[in-house]
Amino acid sequence: MRTHMDGYEYEYECAKLLKRKGFSRINVTRGSGDQGIDILAFKEGKSYGIQCKYYSHPVGNKAVQEAFAGAKFYDCDIAAVLTNNTFTPSARELAQKTGVILWDSNIVPRSMGFRITKWIGAFMCLAGLLGFFAINGVRQIEDPFLHQVYFGLLFAGGMFNFFECGFAVMEMIACVCYTMAIMLSALIKLSTDSNISNTFVIMLAALAFSLVRAFYLRKIKRRQV
Repeated sequence: MRTHMDGYEYEYECAKLLKRKGFSRINVTRGSGDQGIDILAFKEGKSYGIQCKYYSHPVGNKAVQEAFAGAKFYDCDIAAVLTNNTFTPSARELAQKTGVILWDSNIVPRSMGFRITKWIGAFMCLAGLLGFFAINGVRQIEDPFLHQVYFGLLFAGGMFNFFECGFAVMEMIACVCYTMAIMLSALIKLSTDSNISNTFVIMLAALAFSLVRAFYLRKIKRRQV
């Protein structure tokens, strides 16, 4: 990002930054009557109202107040302030109380694990679907129903991973599906000669990523309240 620019130029630089960070439908409001919101954008099913501040000194309370009010005006899910500088302690305190997100030093963090969990979801959906139809094509197999339930759980968990859209409850349901699949794979291994438990490590990894993602989403949700 360039070091010397005016406020309008900074807004467009911020728009470029947001695009690199995975935001979409980015609209620079620019002009009078913007109600304190310089950029409207979307990410993970959430709408953001963002105020941009290109300052030579720390940003104070007023920016937080304007972002909060402006986001309400535009019916945004999340209000944020993005600056090249830092924020005063009182601005941070106010942001914590109002749920406004503060991004200083031109740093907009990526959502942790979002793309990873989507790829995991797609993989689990495919594995569950292929496994389910493969089991149906095998005539001599012990406890085919357990195998069908197992692959059904993988498919369901993958679907909740892939279509979570920023909702922690979706990731938690995926975790439940993977946990049940892990327990069922152990049961199948004990009761049959199947090597289905060879996927144990993969399922544990999927469960771990889903848990981390779920806790991250819950943390973000608490900041918005």
